[in-house]
Amino acid sequence: MSIVVQNKETQDILDGEQKRQTASAKVLQVLLNKIQNGEYTSGQRVSISDLEADGNRNAVREAMSQLVGWDILEYTPYCGYRMREYTLHDLLERYELREAIEPLAARRLARLRPRHALNEIAGHLAIMEDFFNYKDMNIFHRADLDFHYCIVANCGNRQFTQKQIHVNLIALFFLDHIQPFKMEYRQYSDVAPEEDFDELNIRSTNEMHRKIYDSICNGSVETAELLCRNHAATLVRNLENFILFHPELAHAGLADFNRALGKKKNTNKGTRKTRSSHREEVSKRNSSVV
Repeated sequence: MSIVVQNKETQDILDGEQKRQTASAKVLQVLLNKIQNGEYTSGQRVSISDLEADGNRNAVREAMSQLVGWDILEYTPYCGYRMREYTLHDLLERYELREAIEPLAARRLARLRPRHALNEIAGHLAIMEDFFNYKDMNIFHRADLDFHYCIVANCGNRQFTQKQIHVNLIALFFLDHIQPFKMEYRQYSDVAPEEDFDELNIRSTNEMHRKIYDSICNGSVETAELLCRNHAATLVRNLENFILFHPELAHAGLADFNRALGKKKNTNKGTRKTRSSHREEVSKRNSSVV
């Protein structure tokens, strides 16, 4: 067996590289935490100097370049870094990512059933089911995201838990279009009052999450996979129909989306579409697509 002896200069280089990678990873985690905590909004400028307290300038640049590669930040020469201006199309792509991996993750988790993971998921579900006591949609959506991410993170598949997939799932919470999209979609509901729609939507969401959790706890691998697949597929289908009905909003940034949404509400004031009429219009559009 041969022993490789490194001289002091080589060792210093290796130690410096390790420290650089550690500093970059620290800054990256700080950035992700800020995104999760809602400290950044779509299109907001992210200054290197604001993050230098968490690492040196080179480490900050490396971490921000990593997020550019992951499609979270945008970089413009001479202008710097900004949070990406997300669109409904971006939201659809991330729903499709969930649809692809979460059912398989639920299946694996139902087979493994690690106690710490079940307890963590149960905690997020409890927060969701307690909504009518705190009535804060931000808390509800965060618990919803954490519920689904815990399924993916604890399924035992290391490919599913890569940092890039983690970041893309975090982006679901960051996407500011989720709430405006649901607000706009109310016009296709048969439930007239806005409050009734919210209550019905939250109760049905909690019921579905409870079924997913129970199937995982009971080790029902087929049921857990099917429930997660149907849940994710419904999100994808609803958003696809919405984009099909409003193609002009598919690639609009948040500001443009909200502006267009306000115009539509004023234009459509007093005219409410039912689910059936919406289905008919979507069906006509689908039939006209070659």
